[in-house]
Amino acid sequence: MKIVLLSSLLLFTSLAFSQKANDDAISCKHRHMRYPDSVELSAKVWALNVVEHPSCQGLVLALNRETNRLDVEKRSAFYNNQIPRQDKFFMQSSQSVANLTNSKTPFIHFELETRDISLRSQDVKKAQSGTTFTFLIAVHVPIDLKATHKGDFDATLLDTNTTSATLRYFTFPGDAQLGTAPDIKPLGYPTEAELQAAWRKYGKIAEMQWRDKVISEFMYPVLFDFKRTFIQFEEWNTFKVYSDKNKKGGFDHLVQAAELFANTIAEIDADYEAGSTLKFYTEEYQTRFKQSLEVWKTFLAGYDNDVIEKDENVSPEYRQKILINYLYALVFTGQYDEARTQINHYLKQDLRSGTRVDLEQIGRLNTQLKNEFTNNAERLGWKI
Repeated sequence: MKIVLLSSLLLFTSLAFSQKANDDAISCKHRHMRYPDSVELSAKVWALNVVEHPSCQGLVLALNRETNRLDVEKRSAFYNNQIPRQDKFFMQSSQSVANLTNSKTPFIHFELETRDISLRSQDVKKAQSGTTFTFLIAVHVPIDLKATHKGDFDATLLDTNTTSATLRYFTFPGDAQLGTAPDIKPLGYPTEAELQAAWRKYGKIAEMQWRDKVISEFMYPVLFDFKRTFIQFEEWNTFKVYSDKNKKGGFDHLVQAAELFANTIAEIDADYEAGSTLKFYTEEYQTRFKQSLEVWKTFLAGYDNDVIEKDENVSPEYRQKILINYLYALVFTGQYDEARTQINHYLKQDLRSGTRVDLEQIGRLNTQLKNEFTNNAERLGWKI
């Protein structure tokens, strides 16, 4: 009996290393609730107060209003669209700030004030060919932005602004959308006099475009980070689990591990749809993930965890894809510190650019889930 078992094992090993690995990818996609670091400060609705000073040589009029769902006025709509929203989870309130406050409804109150654009420098630039002239203009837009949790209690969440040192550089006419009139020359003007004349005619249009661009570029990253720090919302998590499509076999263990992992992710998504908040923190799911993890860990160990050197049957590219599987398994089994150690280790190596992008993505997911687990495990009954 021992001889038969040994022969079978040797045969399997021979098959596994006589065939070439040929990767296949299973797309995984699942919804989950994203819990911010300060979940107690989250709210499902927001309201916005805008104070906009007259700007751009009269093109932008004064605006002082509380925006709401019914606003269709162009400037109000511009500012409304700067606020990140998430259907069902973070929406603009149809009620006024006063009504929300009086009813003690939790909400996020954004207060924004924008002033006129100022030109800090305006230099004439001559093309190397010497045939065209353009302006290089340094601009500044004073912006103040504040966010407060209100309704049931008051707490300042954000209070930021642009400073006098915050300059943005634009070229004229190149960085302006001025239309197609005969006197508009996007690449520049043949004389300084024509450049000056074009600025007098179209300068305020350029100023308005640049002002809005500065406002958007300031608000987007600030509020993108704000949403992830303070707002509870649903999001999709998408990634690929790598399998094998070698028709001659020899890597069935990798196929089975990938299918088990992907099917488990699909079940977690179904649980979420049914209202579960346990995510993947159940004994059953942890057991399955660990089974896949051991397969990938053993596979990589067979190559001394080397994902760089060439091999006749298993290419570095394929081993790097199995490495991606292994790192996801570490994350989904709550081995956050080990995942970070491994990610940092492999990022120092000469990896494929796609692998490096994947590692960075896994790193961000690892940090997010570690923070979520630390802050919410006891409250939500998560266990690993």
